[in-house]
Amino acid sequence: MLGTVNPDTGLDHYFSAVDVVPHSAANGHDHVGISYFRSERIPNENITPSGGFNPPQPGVQQGNSDYVIAGGTAPLTPFNFDVLSPVFAPPDGVQAGFNGDYSGLTIVDDDAHPIWSDTRNADPFAPQNGVVHDEDVFTAKHNVPNGVGKPSTGKIGKD
Repeated sequence: MLGTVNPDTGLDHYFSAVDVVPHSAANGHDHVGISYFRSERIPNENITPSGGFNPPQPGVQQGNSDYVIAGGTAPLTPFNFDVLSPVFAPPDGVQAGFNGDYSGLTIVDDDAHPIWSDTRNADPFAPQNGVVHDEDVFTAKHNVPNGVGKPSTGKIGKD
């Protein structure tokens, strides 16, 4: 299989987790599932400033994110996807700028069981813990999407 999995452009896609349901005699192709984070891009991020991107440069630690599950039948890409999480803000306080690579995916039959972290919850002990939004772990049971995704300019969140 060769091709870009995500159909949307204009967003950053990262920390993917992949699982495959091997082909059956009926369809002859593997069903691939992939979950990943999507984030709004930093203005002019294709031109890295000397020293890299750092606060308070425009967009650094300001873009929202979401978490999606995509799926399709090899080798047809890009894959359709569904948004799993609400839109969430970037990590703040002592965890600023890093939404951990805490993600994984297991597929059983056609059900995806992704696990990821996001910052949707307010920290009940703020500001003593040094953060406003807690980075918590979430999971869901969701059918693995199937089919070829339509190319689009990406937007965070559900349409």
